[in-house]
Amino acid sequence: MNFVLPNTKEEMYSTLQDIFHYYRTRREEWENIDLAPLELDRLDYRTSTTMELATNANKAVVANHLREILKLKEDLEMQIAVKKAEKTSKENSLEEAVSKITKSYTSAKNEYITWADARGMASSELVVKQLSEYETKKTAEVNNLNSQFNAEIQTLGAQITLLEQRLANANNVFNSIHEKERIAKEMEISLEEQKIAREVFKYNNALIEEELKYSNKLIETKANLEVKYLQINSNFFTKDQLIDMGYYSDAIKCVCGYYDTLNALTAFQDISAEQKLCVYLDDFYNRQDPRHHHLPELLPYV
Repeated sequence: MNFVLPNTKEEMYSTLQDIFHYYRTRREEWENIDLAPLELDRLDYRTSTTMELATNANKAVVANHLREILKLKEDLEMQIAVKKAEKTSKENSLEEAVSKITKSYTSAKNEYITWADARGMASSELVVKQLSEYETKKTAEVNNLNSQFNAEIQTLGAQITLLEQRLANANNVFNSIHEKERIAKEMEISLEEQKIAREVFKYNNALIEEELKYSNKLIETKANLEVKYLQINSNFFTKDQLIDMGYYSDAIKCVCGYYDTLNALTAFQDISAEQKLCVYLDDFYNRQDPRHHHLPELLPYV
């Protein structure tokens, strides 16, 4: 310890008190130590917004919706193709039947005209009447065929028109169904997200509890360390420790510094009366003059 040598007894005792405090009562204050807290990674999760739910639900059902529309269109197109083929077949059958009837009556008329010409009767009233009957019968058969086939052809045409209308409206057929499925899927996704959110909340709360337990443990540990430090630091130093620390060297230097200002006799008389010195010098104190090596016990430690 650095100090100024005393010139008076008051200065000597004041310096001795400082030395005593410095070596024997001064204690290092407890320095708070930082123990790293436990920081666990949280799970970050948020549920979808209303718009996000609608979008995700739509994505989930739109593929199936499009497949249903495509299947319906394919089915309608197939039915339309079948009906058109049937209509065309009917129309062709009617045309063939009319052609057959026309040819049959034309052939019959030609044969009858040839027969009448051979007999010079081509312009007779009988022949004209007969030819008129041929035409009437042909027209009747053709009309009958037209009536029979056209009813079927018109029915097929109406069916085709209806199917084509359904095909044109196919994109809207499943709209109401699709909307119901979307709402149901939206609810399903929302419930699943809420379930996940609860699990995440539970997990993060468990982490908070673990961190709190660890924090409390740190507080307890630091408190125990401080108590232990204070217990250790409150112990008195031994004589050997004080010697090693330089306490006695500084105390003797202080005492000798003052008594060196006096003559030997005065110093001897005074030091013999100053029994308070034993407080600072312990068993190194005697009643000899501390100057000029009259304290042999102290010499090895100065």
